[in-house]
Amino acid sequence: MSRLRYLSLCALFFLSGGAGLAYEVSWTRQLGEILGHTSRSAGVVLAAYFGGLAIGYELGGRYSSRVSPLLGYAAAEVITAIWATAIPRLLDLIGSAEVVRWLDGRGGTSAAMSQAAISFLILLPSTAGLGATLPFMSEGVKPSQSRKGFDRVAFAYGVNTFGAMLGVVISTSTLLVHVGVRSTGMVAAATSLACAVIAAQISHSWKAGESASSILPGSGARGPSGSSQSSTAQVSAGLSASVSRHVTAAISGFTILSLEVLYLRLFSLVFHNSSYSFGVVLAVFLFGLAMAATLASWFTGRFPAIDLVSLAMWSGSVAIAVSVLLFQQITQLAYLQTDGGFGSYIAACAGLAIKTMLVPATILGIILPALWSEAAYSESHRGRDIARLTMVNTLAAACGSLVTSFWLLPTLGLWNAFVTLAVLLSVAALLRTVSRRRWRVASLYLTSSATAVTVLVIASSTESKGAEGGRRLIRRWESSYGWIDALEDSRTGVRELRQNVHYRYGSTGDDLTRERRQAHLPLLLHPKPRKALFLGLGTGITAGAALLHNEVESFAVVELIPEVVEAARLLGEANLAVTDHPRATIAVDDARHFLLSTEQSFDVVVGDLFVPWESQTGYLYSREHFARVSDRLNEGGLFCQWLALYQLGASDFAIIADTFATIFPDCTLWWGHLDRNRPMVALIGIKGELEVDRTNLVNRMLALSRAERVTDDFLDTPEHLQSLLIGRWQVHGQPRLNTVEHPLIEFLTPRSQQNNSLLRRSQLRHHFDSVLAQLSPASPVQFGMLRQSDLSRTNSLAAQRFMLFGDTAPAPPK
Repeated sequence: MSRLRYLSLCALFFLSGGAGLAYEVSWTRQLGEILGHTSRSAGVVLAAYFGGLAIGYELGGRYSSRVSPLLGYAAAEVITAIWATAIPRLLDLIGSAEVVRWLDGRGGTSAAMSQAAISFLILLPSTAGLGATLPFMSEGVKPSQSRKGFDRVAFAYGVNTFGAMLGVVISTSTLLVHVGVRSTGMVAAATSLACAVIAAQISHSWKAGESASSILPGSGARGPSGSSQSSTAQVSAGLSASVSRHVTAAISGFTILSLEVLYLRLFSLVFHNSSYSFGVVLAVFLFGLAMAATLASWFTGRFPAIDLVSLAMWSGSVAIAVSVLLFQQITQLAYLQTDGGFGSYIAACAGLAIKTMLVPATILGIILPALWSEAAYSESHRGRDIARLTMVNTLAAACGSLVTSFWLLPTLGLWNAFVTLAVLLSVAALLRTVSRRRWRVASLYLTSSATAVTVLVIASSTESKGAEGGRRLIRRWESSYGWIDALEDSRTGVRELRQNVHYRYGSTGDDLTRERRQAHLPLLLHPKPRKALFLGLGTGITAGAALLHNEVESFAVVELIPEVVEAARLLGEANLAVTDHPRATIAVDDARHFLLSTEQSFDVVVGDLFVPWESQTGYLYSREHFARVSDRLNEGGLFCQWLALYQLGASDFAIIADTFATIFPDCTLWWGHLDRNRPMVALIGIKGELEVDRTNLVNRMLALSRAERVTDDFLDTPEHLQSLLIGRWQVHGQPRLNTVEHPLIEFLTPRSQQNNSLLRRSQLRHHFDSVLAQLSPASPVQFGMLRQSDLSRTNSLAAQRFMLFGDTAPAPPK
């Protein structure tokens, strides 16, 4: 095979790798619309994706030596692309509320298995096609009758993984937000078709002899480890060589995907957890695996593959321990901050990931290509060898992701999960070495691994547990979403909940009045709120405030993280024990999935403060989500969506408000917290018409003030309530909307955060004068007697401005 032809095939495999990761990113989000954007559904989709790849590896391995490899590769790419174009339509067919309710009605494990089966079957033709490309390409890139073929296969695999890394970067930085979620899958399909056409053309130009060659046992191929018989005999001392390789491949796959999960969790302790930061971590991890494959293509030609595998497993175990220790030392679990804007922040994220994660990822990535090389001396069909080992590796990887997310982390905790993987690798390396009676090497492996793991255990046990600033850690939950901590101030007794060290849900201290206001305001604006829904539990203080309204007969609370429900019980005095109250129903689910699956309707729906830049949280500000809320509202029902302005830029806020107003045209804006550093507002929309009766409102306010221990001065009279009203938000021109297909908020707000353009202090002052103060008054159809006159609006704005900035007039122009 000419060098030019080989490089052409590598280029095809590079594009194929990029398309494969773009598919995964797109399909995960599309299936999340049906299954919910939860950790369980993410695990289900990942398992379905990897399961399909494994089947493709097996099928491709069977036929890679029977047909022209490049024609087989082209056929696999065509199948992948054609089916990928049909997946969105299939998801539309099964995404109805009836199907979702049927799945949820099965409950527990049965529901999870049904979701996994549906995901697997929907993706199978495309994922199997993706998997089949590897064994076909491995047959296509090898030279005739040469041991060098395995070096070329490993290098091509590395190039494919580099393509996957690029696919992650391009998808998260450009395609998802600018092209669209489903359209990203279409771009990947077009790439697959292009690869198929080029591969078919190259195959047509090949000579027949070049496309049918294979390495046969006894062909004279020899590696540095000597004859195939001697290598096999060494490994077969207690276990057959084939079984040993497959077990090692399984351990490798399990460990690598488990590590990916653990590193994502580790970096979530210090990153802002946007899709960008997750993409950076994944890209660095894939870069390490790609480097490993290219290095393996060099190492396996110079060192015995059987020794290289054991060495990689041992050094990988040590590298894992060192990487965690290095992470603790560098970060001290402090929130990563930079002064150079968004680009500087992403560079800092990449730098930290490279320093701490690149080495173990690279070392462990060598194992699978080295196993391919080890198999070269005893098997006859390269495509089948690679396919079988990769299939086992992939299935174990899927298991590793699920086991780590739903058992290792919740049961053992983050630090001990790292220790477990390090021990697993060191034991596997030790057993392989002992089976070959290499006692000195085994003793070296044992001593060094034990030392590294012991140091990690000691360091992790002394790592900060949250007892800082006079606060003590009451309890920590290790959830699939990260650490959930309950803390108490040792001086005041104030309790708070937080996630992943740096994100506070709220507290029982100064936050109490503000959090209860988030429930009181929308409930008071509705004349008869008999049934309510709260999207998000957090501390439980907001939802618990509904218990102070006698008109509310029952209400539901939807919380994504089950451990948060447990943690909220520790704040029972402040949240009125809402988690166990007979009037309250707690549902652990994704809010959007709950709205799709429930048949209930509500008078009032309250959306909590959702961090807009966190990965996939922006869907809670999408047009489709607001439409689902409207569908679940009774006539005259009210939806209140709270927004933390200090987490949004001016354009981000406009996108959310415009998106909201396309579903609720009579949309009004209200203050929830008049503070220039941490301002909060509410978007309130009404389905139909709503009249507020003054007498009824006064009586309810009196009842509320008697029930409350701490009086809210903004909610004691109708006039004070009206002083929180900013005005009516109306859509003008052609607005930019946040949709499921184009999740603008998820990808724009991280830039606003890092570019210091959030709505607080001077930015808030400018926005107040130029936007909020210019809104039109609320119309009579919206709140009846609470409609604004020009005079009352002028007085309200002046009072609001004074409370925010200490003055009543706009700053003079410079």
